[in-house]
Amino acid sequence: MTAFAEAARARGDDIIANAPLAPLTSLGIGGPAALLWRPNSPQSLVAGLAQAQAKNLPITAIGRGCNMLIADEGVDHIVLQLGPAFASIEFSGARCTAGAACNLATLSREAADRGLGGLVFCSGIPGTLGGALTMNAGAYGGQMADIVTSVTVATPEGLREVPAADMDFGYRHSNLAKLGIAVSAQLQLPPADRDTLYEQMKEQAAARRQKQPLEHRSAGSWFMRPPGQFAGTLIEGAGCKGLRVGGAFVSEKHAGFLCCDSGTTCADMLALETLVRQKVQEKYDVTLQREVKLLS
Repeated sequence: MTAFAEAARARGDDIIANAPLAPLTSLGIGGPAALLWRPNSPQSLVAGLAQAQAKNLPITAIGRGCNMLIADEGVDHIVLQLGPAFASIEFSGARCTAGAACNLATLSREAADRGLGGLVFCSGIPGTLGGALTMNAGAYGGQMADIVTSVTVATPEGLREVPAADMDFGYRHSNLAKLGIAVSAQLQLPPADRDTLYEQMKEQAAARRQKQPLEHRSAGSWFMRPPGQFAGTLIEGAGCKGLRVGGAFVSEKHAGFLCCDSGTTCADMLALETLVRQKVQEKYDVTLQREVKLLS
């Protein structure tokens, strides 16, 4: 990886060896990355991907780490994080081109300021557009699939535009990881009343404060929603509220959230996950699937 790091620095990219990853996640858990790479342009991103492919160097992309659990031992390969060069937001009528590193709340507000809807659902999601595209993020009846028309991705061969029809959007799913690294997305946003949009954002923020354990560290909903059911309801019904393993615990406010104290380990979180899954399986014969991504 030394040659990769030297080439990246020569292009003006940021490269950090043995980089702590815990501070880059909402959980604050996990070990370091062998290399943390922050390219300074789409062209440099393509060049780095090409070099990594030629040398058979694995790369994993992260956003703001809001839906991610890092292994205690860290990651022995290259971790990619897009920075300010990938955070631009541009509007042309009802169309928006937004960089993969842009903040979802910022994107939602800028659209609302222009009387454009479609993004209220993500105004309280503390992540980036790239992460939202990867997971087809959704809330309060909205999802990314409703507004995305295409995604520009970087591959070792260059940049290309992928139509939304080829993204295979589903519940908390897309095939973005197979297509490349998201650079930006093109969105089609419906016209809406600005004041109404901000009122909807206010209502959703109040609902989140009331129902979600925002006062604790978490990665959002830990498990995917089983067909026709809600993970939090099943977990609560299985008597798991307040259940604790080490510094990891099931929220008393919303059982769908697995939270953590300072000093909690990845092992604690996974042990709690296993215990919750077992209890739900025993009571309801439902197998919960993790929504949070494990990086190891």
